[in-house]
Amino acid sequence: MRGNLLGSDEQRSVETPAGTIEIRKQYLPHMVEKRQDARERYVHYVLPTLTEPVEIWELVDEWGAVKLRYIALFEGKYDFMVVIVRWPDGSVFWNMMHAKRRNMNSHRKGECVYKR
Repeated sequence: MRGNLLGSDEQRSVETPAGTIEIRKQYLPHMVEKRQDARERYVHYVLPTLTEPVEIWELVDEWGAVKLRYIALFEGKYDFMVVIVRWPDGSVFWNMMHAKRRNMNSHRKGECVYKR
């Protein structure tokens, strides 16, 4: 996972339409904790989703923490959506869903703060 996203560095600054995100090595191990999910196989979609999202949604959770959801859609044999959530502590979490585009609306939560 590090090779594609961070190289040999401990962190990487990524400019997004909603500001700079610092991707830090210390926050990435949770991405591979659930082996059945195998989220590391989607790492090459992280940078395009952050730098060229289709939408960014801001959501305030029940504890008052502001989370940003970066959404990108990719076409191929099956359409799929990549959602990256930036947590208040600076960590990022990504997930990928195969679905028909009309069924992807459930991931649009909060207030849309950016739309391409």
